[in-house]
Amino acid sequence: MKKKKILIVDDDKHMRLMMAVQLKKALNVDCIEAENGKEAIAKMLVEKPDLVLLDVYMPEMNGIQVLNKIRSSSIRALKEIPVIMLTGASDKPKVMQILKMGVSGYIVKPVNSREAVEKVENVLFRQGYSGDDEDLGDLESLNL
Repeated sequence: MKKKKILIVDDDKHMRLMMAVQLKKALNVDCIEAENGKEAIAKMLVEKPDLVLLDVYMPEMNGIQVLNKIRSSSIRALKEIPVIMLTGASDKPKVMQILKMGVSGYIVKPVNSREAVEKVENVLFRQGYSGDDEDLGDLESLNL
């Protein structure tokens, strides 16, 4: 069985590294990283992740903008990639907004390792998404 692949998108390098180490150890998954929204979309098209962990606040293109781009994409496989948002604890209005946008969940920063692993495991291994079904196309089709 092929290892599941998670794309971790956060402008904080230490956050990406911490999440990757924890998820690899706990769930035996492959992790790839992106530090901003534009890089994230490019990696989604090439890497075809099974799940995206997406920070709300980033330079270049924030998490909400990325989510809007992929959810409104004409590329079905891109549109259907499960997304868990990463956000600050004091961000309740933003959490309500992102939940209405079709995310699979959210993780509050600072991250509780056990809770994060449980949420990722639930989405990754119990929702049955497989990103291999369709060619994801190219960046031009997303009008970045």
